[in-house]
Parts: sequence; C-alpha cells; structure tokens
Amino acid sequence: MKRFLIPIATAMAFMAVQPLSAQTPGIYNNPGPVISGSVQIERVPKTARDFINKHFRNAAIVKCEEDFMPQEYEIELSDGTDLEFDDKGQWIEIDAGKARVLPRHLVKELLPRRAHDELSRRNVLGAVETLKRGKAGYKVELRGVELDDYKFDRDGKLLSISD
Repeated sequence: MKRFLIPIATAMAFMAVQPLSAQTPGIYNNPGPVISGSVQIERVPKTARDFINKHFRNAAIVKCEEDFMPQEYEIELSDGTDLEFDDKGQWIEIDAGKARVLPRHLVKELLPRRAHDELSRRNVLGAVETLKRGKAGYKVELRGVELDDYKFDRDGKLLSISD
C-alpha cells in the first residue's frame, strides 16, 4: 500500500483556502486532506523537541510524522534537514537534505570524540551528509568523496570505510 504524504504547511494552506464543501465534492462534513501518520509536534518526546530547539533554532518544522512499529518520529525542517527520533526522543538519524552537508559543530557535538577526530584527520568533516546512530554504533555518510560510508563503534573506534 502506498502512502501519500502532504507536508503539514501545504495541507493547512489547502484547508484555509478551500471552503469545507469544496474540499472533496460529494463528501459532506469532510475535515480536509488526511495526512497519514502526521502528528502535532507536541506529541514528539520533549527530549527530541529540546534537541531541535538547541541545534536547529533557525529552521521551522514543515512535517512531523509518527511511525508506530517501531515507534519513531520523522521531522522535516524548512532548511531541508530530515531528523528521526526514537520513542524516547533520542536522535537516530540526521540527514542534511537540501542543506547538502551538516555543520561541522553539529557533527562534533553528536559523534564520540574519537570518531570526530578520525573524520577530521581524514579531512572529511566538511562532507558529512548523514549521521545514523544505532545500538552497535554510528554510521557517517559523506557527500562528494570516493569513500563515503564510515562505520564506528559506540566509543568512536573506526570499524570500516566503504564506497
């Protein structure tokens, strides 16, 4: 089954412009477009909201979705950054999206020092596109370099590099 998602801002603009009877002809009292999995930001754990306020203060939230199995939250920001959080509000993935690469200071704050230092030593800190965090450690995806996937354990020890 395909899921069609409409960003919250687009859906709200559509509902604000269209009279209720014009939203879907033939269906009376229709509340407007349904956005599968969309939730209000207040439903996202406070830890995740605090993370967004700290690291992405200048970007607005344009889409907020909740996945139920496993329970995760996906948030898209106005600068194109995509964020994923677990049910406790801990980040599990950050993708630069339209921003192209993540700011160096963010990479430094989110990775263990050992992993950050390894990326710095290899002169690729300015190419970090995606950070992923799992139980076993971290995956760092780079943009515009030949070897673009770095895997680190939880302590930041380099495990592998691949293209």
